[in-house]
Amino acid sequence: LIPDTASLNLEAAGLAPDAEGRIPVDAGGRTAVPHIFGAGAVVTTAPSLAPFAVFTIPEVAGVGCTEQQLRRENVPYEVGIAGYADLPRAQLLNDECGLLKLLIDPTTCRLTGVHIVGLRAAELVHIGQVLIATGGSAMQLRTMKFNQPTFAEAFALAAAHALSNAGHSAA
Repeated sequence: LIPDTASLNLEAAGLAPDAEGRIPVDAGGRTAVPHIFGAGAVVTTAPSLAPFAVFTIPEVAGVGCTEQQLRRENVPYEVGIAGYADLPRAQLLNDECGLLKLLIDPTTCRLTGVHIVGLRAAELVHIGQVLIATGGSAMQLRTMKFNQPTFAEAFALAAAHALSNAGHSAA
């Protein structure tokens, strides 16, 4: 299947299709023009938007780029981590073993990866999937109001940590 990208006038946006008519993107869906992301059948790859989950104890889930991919591609990133031990929900369930890790672009604060080990990981990963697909940022996560006590609160904690690491105000 060859995509019909000829009518998109990619050159006007500073992009060029490959020999098969596809738009080259990195593991995070970013094109050669940093603020333009691609998805779907017209891009060279789009595996990062497909979440994975391993239903073990504890569960393991992820979506987006890994640190190894970002290092290999020389893409700058910052890490934000929230331990389950810091979550009232995990404390109530006496299951504090787990963590949520966010990878963000240090300039735009956009999410590029989410990796979770712990209870409800397979369900939580979809929050990250939506944010990565829509260009969501750690700033948005930090200011979101989450029900309490929930495991989803880990996103706000990890976002604050990532923003702090990136030198942005986490307030």
